[in-house]
Amino acid sequence: VGGVDKHGPSVDQDPHASDADAGAGVERAGGMQPHRRAVVVMKPPYNLHPDLIACHVEHHVLLGFERYLLYLTPESVDAVLGSHTLLPWIRSGMVVPVLWDMTESQPHLPAWGQRLIYTHAVLAHKAQHVHLFMPDFDEYLVATRPGLDTIADMVRACAPPVTGAGPHASLQLQRRHVVADAPAGDGGASEAELLLQARARGQHPLARHTRINLSSPPYIKSMVDPTQIMLFFIHEAKAFNSRRVFDVDAGCMLLSHLPNLYAPRVAGASALSHFRENPEWSGAVARLLHQQAQWRQRLDPSLVVTQQP
Repeated sequence: VGGVDKHGPSVDQDPHASDADAGAGVERAGGMQPHRRAVVVMKPPYNLHPDLIACHVEHHVLLGFERYLLYLTPESVDAVLGSHTLLPWIRSGMVVPVLWDMTESQPHLPAWGQRLIYTHAVLAHKAQHVHLFMPDFDEYLVATRPGLDTIADMVRACAPPVTGAGPHASLQLQRRHVVADAPAGDGGASEAELLLQARARGQHPLARHTRINLSSPPYIKSMVDPTQIMLFFIHEAKAFNSRRVFDVDAGCMLLSHLPNLYAPRVAGASALSHFRENPEWSGAVARLLHQQAQWRQRLDPSLVVTQQP
């Protein structure tokens, strides 16, 4: 595998071109040439697990996102470029590793590095009307209204129509906690283990995550048009025109969050008392399973690697 690219791709580089001969590299943060209609921005993941990132990438490819910017600290580059599950997506041009070495902290500004990364991604796309989405890798965007298969469908159906006042600056998404169904012979496996087990079977990673917490107040996270944004806070963006910021109905789409990704699940635990089966959410998960099965039949099998070669 090739080393770090300190200059980034040229403007005429084909993002779909294979790096099989040259090796997959890492784009230097100052040299990105993003141009996609829907882009995921992933800050450096904590407890980096390449297979869990692959689960997240594949979900958002399923929804029609066209580029996945994966910010990496220098010490995590080798793990990602050496991953048999992520390397096919990197070589295809879908996943773009971005080296991020501005790791200093600001004691009085929580999550300072996250703010810098999100604001950097906004500036890198400043001249482009794209949907820029900043989830964590334990968060999955899901359509809760039937018939919305792609991110384009979701925005079209769930956001107010674009008017002469200009494009949407920010869509405010409700983040709801979800957990898997009660342990059934899995020894109280963590949510992460269940995601990986589902992926190994060719299922959607949320296959068993049918319980949702609708009683606690949701967090809000932003999906933005970078041409309309001044800067990013931890989860929400500051728009030039606050009247172009819209709340999205969770009955149309929401951001599902796995709050205990690495913690063993315990049947009957009081922490799970607010999670319930919900027909709308269960229906959304069932549609994802069906959509995933159809997508896997059409996909180039070399892109979804589930076993170490």
